[in-house]
Amino acid sequence: MLGGLTLYRDRDRIPLGRVVNAARLLAYLAYHLGRELPREHLREILWPDDEFDDKHDDGPPDRRGNLRRALHDLRRLLTPAGQECTTVLRTDGDRVYLDPEAVSTDVAEFRNAWRLATRHPSILRGGAPQGEEPKELPSFADGPGCGAVAPQSEPSDTSQVRVLTEAIELYQGRFLLGYSDRWIEAAAEELEVIYRKALRQLLTSLRESNPQQAFVYAQKALETSYRDEEDYLAAMRLALDLGRADRTLSLHRELARWLARIPGRNPGDEAQQLLAEARRREDVRVSEDGYRPHPVTGIKGYSAPK
Repeated sequence: MLGGLTLYRDRDRIPLGRVVNAARLLAYLAYHLGRELPREHLREILWPDDEFDDKHDDGPPDRRGNLRRALHDLRRLLTPAGQECTTVLRTDGDRVYLDPEAVSTDVAEFRNAWRLATRHPSILRGGAPQGEEPKELPSFADGPGCGAVAPQSEPSDTSQVRVLTEAIELYQGRFLLGYSDRWIEAAAEELEVIYRKALRQLLTSLRESNPQQAFVYAQKALETSYRDEEDYLAAMRLALDLGRADRTLSLHRELARWLARIPGRNPGDEAQQLLAEARRREDVRVSEDGYRPHPVTGIKGYSAPK
């Protein structure tokens, strides 16, 4: 779900393009993995009344029929070849859910890695549906493989770096990219905020031990929607640590362009100090080498105006 919705069954990728409603239902159930969701709640979330246009000739959405057809298509998608039915998709009276013992998701693994690294008690697998406090399955809290990670000891620096790296590598892009259901936006924002926090924490852990790798992740932080000046400052500090004064200068230019969107905002004092130090180091290098590399191509022999 991170970077788009993809379904695998027995390692085979299952196409979802022709069953859009089943895919939307699958995404919602998978995000709330381990929770029983009322049918009426699913109808309201996936086919809200206020999205109906009175001028449309087809009339209001047939929410019951839409959910019934989506469930039928989803069962077919989840049923292995040669079997008549699937046990992955469960219905219990008015409730619908995916069996958490039979399903794994990148979102759950991402949350668990973050939770393990930080011991943050409020970061749980899945999320509470809007306007509903769904019934939890007993296995959600107690069963193995259901996202309940409860190590007995605090993580070492090495293990913390490992799980933070795992979380960051799991984040392959914005949550359910390409889908526009209303509930997705809030979930996508929450997951991207966690991703950004994980990046910052990993940078802190790696700066002394592996600044080169830290710089790689610092540049990843600049690709997020929620980046801010501190993310640019972290990358600029690391670039200077690595002797990359030229990259520090380019990062300052990027920061200035990014802040220019906000009236009255300019790079702060620390950014200006880092800029001055980068310029000083570049001037020293120029005086020693007798040339500047071209700011775009990096080709030697370029003589830039001072």
